[in-house]
Parts: sequence; structure tokens; C-alpha cells
Amino acid sequence: MSFEQDKINKVIERVEKMLRLANNAGTEAEANTAAAMAQEMLAAYNLEMADINLASDNKPRADEVRLKEKTTKVALYQWQKTLWEAIAEANYCWYKRVAEYHYNKKNQYVPRTFHHYLIGGQANVVTTRLMGEYLESTISRLCPFTPGRDSSKSWNSWKEGCAARLAERLREKKAELVRESEAKARAAAADNTCTAISLVNVQQREDDLNYAAEHGEEALQRRLCYRMHNVSRENGGDYTIVEGCETCIRRKKFAEEYDNSRALPPVEEKKETEAQRKKREAADEKRWQKRCEREEARNRRHWAKKDMGAYYQGAESAETIGLDTQVGAGRETKKIGGGQ
Repeated sequence: MSFEQDKINKVIERVEKMLRLANNAGTEAEANTAAAMAQEMLAAYNLEMADINLASDNKPRADEVRLKEKTTKVALYQWQKTLWEAIAEANYCWYKRVAEYHYNKKNQYVPRTFHHYLIGGQANVVTTRLMGEYLESTISRLCPFTPGRDSSKSWNSWKEGCAARLAERLREKKAELVRESEAKARAAAADNTCTAISLVNVQQREDDLNYAAEHGEEALQRRLCYRMHNVSRENGGDYTIVEGCETCIRRKKFAEEYDNSRALPPVEEKKETEAQRKKREAADEKRWQKRCEREEARNRRHWAKKDMGAYYQGAESAETIGLDTQVGAGRETKKIGGGQ
């Protein structure tokens, strides 16, 4: 077993243990502490792997294993997508909701159900799945409504409000954690104490590896080439050609065509009369008003389907769920099972 796989297995094992404690904890404070420890281990693992594997040219290793996992848990509702998408983003994974199709009685190939689909490093995907199941079960447990003919609207609205607020808090905590990591990296670089790796580096590295897993290694190389050779011509730079790189060749060709077009004599443009200007502005204003009316009607239809009282009640309840646990910002020192 390789060193990296051994590290992954240990992280997954400890994360699973901590989240089992969180799920079975006697109090919410104990659950928060257990889940916080799990996420701190995951954040430390990602920083350590970035420190080991990030090359000097900031290129990710092509041989790193990526998981592309479709969960067995169904994703029928919008609130589930909102929640899992935010958790995946916090844990450096790509997320999408995929459909399973079947032939109905009319022999039409239509979606039967939907599932969560995750792309990322093994430890990140497993932690995202465990946290998604944990938070989803917590929302269902806290919801005061039950699904049924008379209460489904309130039941769904409450969960949408709760999931939306949880996702917002996840992103707020992720931004806070990134700021802390950048400050530590700058301090380390100034003192020359260690390699200045921050969560920004981790995020970019994981995003590149996920991109390669989804679109292929060749697509990743084009992406990296475009990023590396994006030199501004206004600053006097020139386009560097990497042999065999189609992106560089296309950009060089475009630059040459642009230079040739500038060498052509300017074409005299017809000036717009005052009457033409007023007519154009009136048409633009009319189009804008129609667009605003369509958007307003769409919003009215969207919110008319919801129980707003239940929605805001769910958002308020989301404040009671400890989310320092989900993005590694938890710093509790209380021991699991009590103690000071």
C-alpha cells in the first residue's frame, strides 16, 4: 500500500468514527465537537497532500486517484441539491445531480429518479457523502411538519429555508477559513519557516484534478496552458508557443489576425441621427421592461408555491445546527463525552 493511500485510509477511518460520534452524541455540543474534529482532520490532510504533491510549476499530479461516485440516496428535492452542493464546495469536490432513466408505460425514455454525483479525492468524497447524509437526516429530524396532502407545502418550504441558510453559512465559514489560511501562509513565507501553502492552492489543485477526472488529461493540459500563457499584450508581453499545444497555436493565430486587422484602413462609420438614437433607446427600454415583467412574474409563481412562514421558520432553525463542523472552522476544546 502506498504512503498516500495509507494516509487516505486513516483519514477516512477517523472521519467515519468522528461522524458516528456526532450522529450518536447525547448533546448537540458533543455532536458539534466530534464533527469539528472530523473536518479539521480533512482540512489538515488536504493541506499536507498539497504540500507533498504540489510541484514547483503548480501543476497537479496526473496519477492521483479521483472518485466519481453516484450516491445511493435519492435527490428528489431542490433543498437536497442546495445542501449537498454547498457541502461539496466546502470539501473541494465537484457536485451535480444526475438522473436515472427508464421506459414508462408509453415506452418513453424519461427520468425515474435523481441521485447526487460527486467528483473529488477519495477522502474528500467520502467526507462529503457522510456529512451530506448527517446534515440531511438532521434537517429531517428537526422539521416540525410531515409530508402529506395538507402539509407537503409547509414541509418542503421549511426544508428549503433550512437548507438555504445552512448553505449560506457554509460559504461564509469557508471564506473565513480561507482568509485564516492565507494569513498563515504569508506569515510562513515571510519567516521562511515552511512552504507557503494555503487553502487557495488546495482549492485550485483539487479543481484541476476534478476537471481532469471529468474531461480528460488532454483537456486539463489545455486549461493549464491557457492559464500559464495568458500574458497581456497591453503590458508588452507576447504569446509563448508550447509545441503541440492547440490552445497556444489558436491564440497566436488570433493575435496575428488581430494585428493584421489593425493595419487595415479604418472604415468610416455612419453617424447615428437624433431620431435614430431616440428610436433605439425606446426599443431598448421596451425590451428591458418586458424582461423585468417576465422576471417578476416568474418570481411570483415561484414563491406562490411556498409556505413563507414555514420557509423562514426553517431558516431560523438552521441557526441552531452547528456548522463550524462542516468547513473545519470549529475550534472547540471540549472533549467528547463531556469534560471541561
